[in-house]
Amino acid sequence: MAPWPTSALWLRGVLFGLAGTLTGIQGAALLTALKAYRETKVFAFGDALLATVLPGKPAEAIDLVGASLFGVLVGVAVAATMAARGKRGER
Repeated sequence: MAPWPTSALWLRGVLFGLAGTLTGIQGAALLTALKAYRETKVFAFGDALLATVLPGKPAEAIDLVGASLFGVLVGVAVAATMAARGKRGER
């Protein structure tokens, strides 16, 4: 199997990393909205998403940092998997 070009590995790693980060942010916002719903009986996903993306206090930034780290790990995992398997169908 032929190896993937470096540019293809970078492109897919970055794109999947961004997708993983956005997924992590949405997951953190969903959990924040559900926590608030248990107390107030109002499901405000938009407010929770805004609070996740723009934290007011340094302690609230942990969700954003966690989502960013998740995205980095997803991007690296995708690029590493592609590099290890190589292109199929070419020799």
